[in-house]
Amino acid sequence: MPESIINEANLALDRYDGNVFVITMRKAPENRLNSAYAQKLIGAFNTVRKLLGADAEGAVITKGNDAKFWCTVCLSIAGLRTDTRLAY
Repeated sequence: MPESIINEANLALDRYDGNVFVITMRKAPENRLNSAYAQKLIGAFNTVRKLLGADAEGAVITKGNDAKFWCTVCLSIAGLRTDTRLAY
């Protein structure tokens, strides 16, 4: 049974068997990226990094909760700075 780390209406983060994490996008209708949603995804990745700790091995699977994984949108059009990075 997975451990629920984040369980929000439009995003979930679950931990499976040690260091395997699944981020599920739930943003209807097509998981379209915009600046705010991209920041949520980055926050979920940073949560994984914090839970694992420095130099730990792990895996992150990103999926949608329906047939559409995500809508391809240019991040600069969505308002996300292209130099945004995950915190290390």
